[in-house]
Amino acid sequence: IVVKGATSILGAPKPAQEKPAATDEPLIPEPLAGAGTLLNRPDTRDWQNSAVVGTIEDREEPGIWLGQATRFSLSELGTQRPVTAFLRPIVADRMIEITDGVVTGIAPAGEAVEQADAHFDIVAPGFIDLQINGAGGALFNDAPNEGTLRTMISAARKGGTCHMLPTFITAAGDAYRQAMAAVAAFSGPEVLGLHLEGPFLSPDKPGIHPKDAIRTIADDDIGALVSHRGLILLTLAPEHVTAEQMARLDKAGIVLFAGHTNATAETISAAAGQGLAGVTHLFNACSQMQAREPGVVGAALADPRLSAGIIADGVHVHANALRVASRTMAGRLFLVTDSMPTFGGPADSFMLGGQEIIRVGNRLQSGSGTLAGAHLGMNEAVANMVALADVPLAHALHMASGVPAAVLGLDQIYGSIAEGWPASLTCLAADLTPEAVYVHGCRSAAYRPSL
Repeated sequence: IVVKGATSILGAPKPAQEKPAATDEPLIPEPLAGAGTLLNRPDTRDWQNSAVVGTIEDREEPGIWLGQATRFSLSELGTQRPVTAFLRPIVADRMIEITDGVVTGIAPAGEAVEQADAHFDIVAPGFIDLQINGAGGALFNDAPNEGTLRTMISAARKGGTCHMLPTFITAAGDAYRQAMAAVAAFSGPEVLGLHLEGPFLSPDKPGIHPKDAIRTIADDDIGALVSHRGLILLTLAPEHVTAEQMARLDKAGIVLFAGHTNATAETISAAAGQGLAGVTHLFNACSQMQAREPGVVGAALADPRLSAGIIADGVHVHANALRVASRTMAGRLFLVTDSMPTFGGPADSFMLGGQEIIRVGNRLQSGSGTLAGAHLGMNEAVANMVALADVPLAHALHMASGVPAAVLGLDQIYGSIAEGWPASLTCLAADLTPEAVYVHGCRSAAYRPSL
């Protein structure tokens, strides 16, 4: 990479006309802003007469693509915009030039490779983790403040993460507002917004969340959420939220996901027409697919309006389920870590809601055996999708960057390597070990914990 470049296998710019534009409105204002001033994705009124979704069956171009765009009428899909995540072709031996934090050139390396400031086997679009509870010994729920965020950012680099949504899980009362305030006050580009996983969940599917703190959403909560200036991904149980409440949250630009939910497939389908955009940690803490009741899992697999995060740690989801989801939801499925303080930290245990969580091999669990997040880096999730689910590397890398960027409506600035875009890059060795990350052109070495 020349700062004012690296060998790249991913991210050659694609001609602009090949990516259909659903709206002429920008997704984010200029100049690029930190988490406290990011605008939310546009509401559904910006997507007027049609929606766009990629389909593998329509692949016509050489290279690796999610396919040509297929248009559906809104009467078929409802008013929610489906995620469109385009995978750019692999290219080899490229020089990437970065000037003032922006990619200003991508060209064959040739003899100019000697001028590079750094060399890497793989340079991928910067990884984006939409569900990270903690890292480096810090837990966001314990101390939702700038210090915790900076510790998590530093430790997450061990897995190649450039950008994240720090995740605040269910806590008593309106404790989530502390997390909102912390993210709103944070100025670094690493934090794109906030993931609130609760407390508006189903008591039937609490997982490790404190059941006594799970509650229904109230008007006061909605008022606080819609007034927040910044991006929020809100995980909730749609069976406990009214259509009017869903519509109000969606209109404010909040990205709505179903999680810790016992909803039927019919309920999920109806919610998708009211603004539901996806499912949190697919297969976990939700109603499963059965012959006559497809549940949340079946709805996510079948409905092109819905995306989903998945925890590919070899513990949360069986390899066969990873294969099914990756094939059925190509371009809609993305990787998350759901990581906890043990990742990038010295300890093998921590406290969560009054329970001791211990690490047993690669599994984090309570004393009763309940799963409690994951000990996982984004690079490991990528490697697991390749090894366990037979996903091509380029597609797995796309699941770690391009798809989550599209989910947030930020795929015009993140998720690809292209001239004029922020230089957010994850630089890997051939074995997928992170060697460096660039965030808006600022290089940090991959985090190495002192154990």
